[in-house]
Amino acid sequence: MSLVDVSCPNCGAAIQLDQNREEGFCSYCGSKVIVQEAIKKVKIDDSRNLLNYLQLAESAYNSSNIEECLNYANKALEINSQNSGAWIWKMKAVDCLGSIKNHLRIDEFQETGLKAIESANGNENVINEVYELFLAKAKVVIELCDKYIHDVENVKKYYDNMLALDFSSANEKTADFDDSMISTLCVISEKAIGLKLSVPAEFINAHQGYMNFVKSMAESYVSFSEGYNARLNIYGHYLTDNAITARKISLNRIKKDLPESLFANVDESRINNEKKGNGGCYIATAVYGSYDAPEVLVLRQFRDNTLSATALGRLFIKIYYRLSPPIANRLRNAKRINAFVRSILDKWVNNLKEKY
Repeated sequence: MSLVDVSCPNCGAAIQLDQNREEGFCSYCGSKVIVQEAIKKVKIDDSRNLLNYLQLAESAYNSSNIEECLNYANKALEINSQNSGAWIWKMKAVDCLGSIKNHLRIDEFQETGLKAIESANGNENVINEVYELFLAKAKVVIELCDKYIHDVENVKKYYDNMLALDFSSANEKTADFDDSMISTLCVISEKAIGLKLSVPAEFINAHQGYMNFVKSMAESYVSFSEGYNARLNIYGHYLTDNAITARKISLNRIKKDLPESLFANVDESRINNEKKGNGGCYIATAVYGSYDAPEVLVLRQFRDNTLSATALGRLFIKIYYRLSPPIANRLRNAKRINAFVRSILDKWVNNLKEKY
């Protein structure tokens, strides 16, 4: 016996009938039901509901009601899990609901897009739309990671809060906080690369616009890796050789099966573990009132060109960055001590000017 769910045409009750029989009876009102006619009516009703949900999903998306769009897309999929249009609307809704905290829902976005392709039955329009969405999101995500890695405002705010609570460990706690953020960005960037790899190389090669998308991704990834190293430099650290190798492998995954000439202007050498002078000279900046003060510039040059060249100098830099922030914070509001420290630094700066 093969049962099918239908509605009684007389009382509207939900009943089950054997689809291999010509007729059956409603268990609620006793009416005779022609099985195939009841099944046909159910299919027509479902088709209408499906179309209605798809239209509602589109309307909600265009009105920026993203949660509603997702809800209607899911309702459409409950009726027909093989409807590629419903998967596309769900894909778009998931994209809009992503955040750094939930890794931009990249995994769900990718899985939903693959479901749309699977349900497309070879429909090139659907397949091409999914690939376009994959590449667009991959590009935007890498650019977002690049932007965040170069934005230290959140780090500064967090540091100020930690300083107010416990100045002795503010730098260490801020570094821990920053490490969590950096790790998140690294995970997200790798997921974005995986998204790009879901698009066949022949599809990208056939469209100059998409080739430019991938080139832009490569440029942003190099900048992101460079920014990662600069961010670590704030705390006296830098990327390890293994980390450099891993990032170059990731860059090659972005370039995979595409013409090497496309990436001729992408400077891979920027992915390195060079100790850059991006860290602030906290005490000098507090004393002279500006990071760009000429005296601060001289001291930074001394740090980068002399101290960084020796193991003892690098140890000093590391200790300095751990201890100096709370001292600098107090110097800003201590005029007498500030003047005393400045008199000492002035002599040192003048001496360095004569040497260099």
